[in-house]
Amino acid sequence: MSGQLIGQLILWLIVVVVVIAIIYWVMQWLYRRSTKEIAFVRTGFLGEKVV
Repeated sequence: MSGQLIGQLILWLIVVVVVIAIIYWVMQWLYRRSTKEIAFVRTGFLGEKVV
């Protein structure tokens, strides 16, 4: 393996890790769990139920 190939491999690994980290951060930022007072619709085994 040449040095250039190893460098490219390391670069792609870094890019993949950064993209995964950004996706994880965006999912954490967008997902907010609602409290019982705020949650009006519950979904489950029998479908949607208005609470």
